[in-house]
Amino acid sequence: MSTDVLETRIVKMTHRLAALEARRLLRERQHAAQARKAETRRRIELGGAVIAAGCGEWTTAEVIGLIVKGREEAGSSPTMRMAFRQEGESVLASQSGKPRPKATARNED
Repeated sequence: MSTDVLETRIVKMTHRLAALEARRLLRERQHAAQARKAETRRRIELGGAVIAAGCGEWTTAEVIGLIVKGREEAGSSPTMRMAFRQEGESVLASQSGKPRPKATARNED
């Protein structure tokens, strides 16, 4: 092969490699943006849960204290968590006027 042909192939492969790398970086950014969006949504939902529980006027420290105390009292008891979930679903259903879907395993963690 002549030097010109080799140089042309090298240039084409370099461009192809750059395009592949750009696509990979774009995918990584899209995944990171999706993760940020999901985290923001979760935080907003948790804030809404505090308000739905009737603690909207409480200070942040009071809400954290309540949650920590409840977590300590429940320990790792699945029965207590189920009772908390049922109480929460009952409150949400009464506020919205319709039953809410059950929590998924992903949301339980």
